[in-house]
Amino acid sequence: MHKLDLSAESLCQRNPRLIYAALSGFGHAGSHTDRAAYDVVVQALSGLMSITGSSADEPVRVGTSISDILTGIFGAVAIVSAVHGRTESGQGTVIDLAMLDCTVAALENAISRFATAGVAPEPLGTRHPSITPFQAFPDGRCADRHRRRQRHTVGGPLRLSRARRPG
Repeated sequence: MHKLDLSAESLCQRNPRLIYAALSGFGHAGSHTDRAAYDVVVQALSGLMSITGSSADEPVRVGTSISDILTGIFGAVAIVSAVHGRTESGQGTVIDLAMLDCTVAALENAISRFATAGVAPEPLGTRHPSITPFQAFPDGRCADRHRRRQRHTVGGPLRLSRARRPG
C-alpha cells in the first residue's frame, strides 16, 4: 500500500474520520512481514496444530480454514467497534490485524494452563482440558432420548442410527 501512496498515514491525513483496516499474515513489522501466509502455515506456527487431533505423533490441522475465518471475524468486530467509536469521538482509527495473532488468541486454554500451571499443551482429541465430562463417549440410550426431545422441539426428522451404538 505504501508503494501506491495508500498507507494508513497518508490516507488518514487526508481524511481523519477514515477507518483503515489492514489484515495480514504476520503483521507489518518483524521478520515474517514479507512472507505469504496460508491458513495451514499459520495454524502450525501459532501452535494450534500441536493441540489438534488425538495423538502427539503428527500435527493435525483444524478441519476448516480457521485462521482465515478468525482473522475475518476479528477484523469485522474491530471495524464495527471503530465505527461505533467514531460516532463518539469523530475520529477514525487504524486497525492492524495479523492472522498469526488472531490464531494465537484462540489458544486461550493452552496458553493460560502453560503460563499458570506449567502444563505443556498436548493434543486432546475431543476432550476439554478443564471441563469434565467433555468428550465423545459411546452412547445410545441417553443420546436417543435427547434426539427425541430435539425432534419434538424443532419438528425435524428423527434419525437414530443403531449402527453407531456400541455393542
